[in-house]
Amino acid sequence: MTTAPYQVFARKYRPKTFSELVGQEVLVKTLEGSLSSGRIPHAFLMTGIRGTGKTTTARLLARGLNCVGADGAGGSTLSPCGLCQHCLSALQERHLDIIEFDAASRTGVDDMRELIDSVAYRPVSARYKVYIIDEVHMLSKSAFNALLKTLEEPPEHVKFFFATTDPQKIPVTILSRCWRFDLKPIAPEVLAPFLKGILEQEGITSEDEALLLLADAAEGSARDAVSLLDQAVNLGQGTVTTPTVERMLGRLRPQALLTLLQDLLQGNIQDSLAKSRNFQAHGASPLMIVEGLLDWIHTLSLEKALDKPLTISTITVPLLGRLWQLLLKGRTEIKDGPESTPLLEMLFIRVCYLSNMPPLDVLLKSETPMKTQDIVPNRAPPMPASFEEVIASLDSHKEALLATELRQGAVVEKFAPGILYFRCKHPFAETSLTKLRTHLKNWTGMPWDVQYIANAPDAPATEVQGETLEDKEIKQWAEEKSLARKDPLTQSILEAFPGAEIQTVHLKSEEI
Repeated sequence: MTTAPYQVFARKYRPKTFSELVGQEVLVKTLEGSLSSGRIPHAFLMTGIRGTGKTTTARLLARGLNCVGADGAGGSTLSPCGLCQHCLSALQERHLDIIEFDAASRTGVDDMRELIDSVAYRPVSARYKVYIIDEVHMLSKSAFNALLKTLEEPPEHVKFFFATTDPQKIPVTILSRCWRFDLKPIAPEVLAPFLKGILEQEGITSEDEALLLLADAAEGSARDAVSLLDQAVNLGQGTVTTPTVERMLGRLRPQALLTLLQDLLQGNIQDSLAKSRNFQAHGASPLMIVEGLLDWIHTLSLEKALDKPLTISTITVPLLGRLWQLLLKGRTEIKDGPESTPLLEMLFIRVCYLSNMPPLDVLLKSETPMKTQDIVPNRAPPMPASFEEVIASLDSHKEALLATELRQGAVVEKFAPGILYFRCKHPFAETSLTKLRTHLKNWTGMPWDVQYIANAPDAPATEVQGETLEDKEIKQWAEEKSLARKDPLTQSILEAFPGAEIQTVHLKSEEI
């Protein structure tokens, strides 16, 4: 028994009708209107990236222009019958009146003269003589000039189809004589169902996530997507799974990249480098890792800008902007550098340090210059454990008046990380309250719920129950004096110096 030769998916599933053409609805709609109205131009130009259907569209339209229907009485149509002699000959690539010309290998003026000489002869059997010139931008300047006059006034029985990936190299005199169609890259969401349809015809099982990965890796090209699918089927031995595709492409799952980004945002250098090395061990390149992180930063920025539910609630727009610029520069270094792994690790170290740096507006407002050694990865922001530490922080940041006001009058009702409720034995100004909130936010890196519980209008301030920090200090000093008086040495000194008083002096640690 003779076994049919194996045919790759890219050839086996090449569209045979316009209904099978993927992701080019505008093109099909325009051509449909052109053929139905009889307004058919003499020259078409198909442009776009590889694998979007340029040459395929030209072949389908060449069939449709020459189709005569199953009964032999039909006219040009966008839905060729596939049964008449012209359709069958075109499908088998042996139609005498459909001439394909490869401009990449036949670039000279002599080749073009040969083509032009044949234009004058009528079709052998078809309605139109069709010339399909692939990669037309490769023609020489002389070849374009030779084609120009014929293209401007061709015989009625001739149609030209030009296909190119680089229309900028085509002279404007040629472009102006063609109907131009720009075939757009095909979105992964469109390619994935197309790939699934192929597998269903082959009787092969697949995972939707795996097909999306293949479609994304194709970068808008249907042919690339089908070729990758063919490879994945062989690697997976008859099934297409996500782990197989990830291993084949060296791709990473979005959730894994998000975890890496969170480590970088927390300044966790050790875990960031460990994850990076693990990704590379499983086939991911440093460039792929950086591009995946850039995709996440773009997604997070859109969430912030469009008020969508946030994947990472604590990240800020300024930090996203700084990370974007840093990773974008790192991507260029990795792409052009000699060794990509050390460059990636140095980039991650810079990102970790950057993540722990205060925002620029805070640095500009700060009266204390920041030193490089103060920026330490993975260092938790300062968080006061008591109201006394808040007062000490105000003193150290040159807010002595506010610190004195709180020390002498504030009676704390509730204190916890991020929360401060207090009453006051004297009126407390709204400007002082705002200044306190701002200081706590800048100091700890998080907003605080600070509330001043005002007394009833008819209640005197002296009725506020509880001790202020100053009350506690006076009480503590009194206890210390009492203890000192009981000390034998102190008693002998007081006896030796009649009229002397005991004074309590509290020194700061740096003064001792």
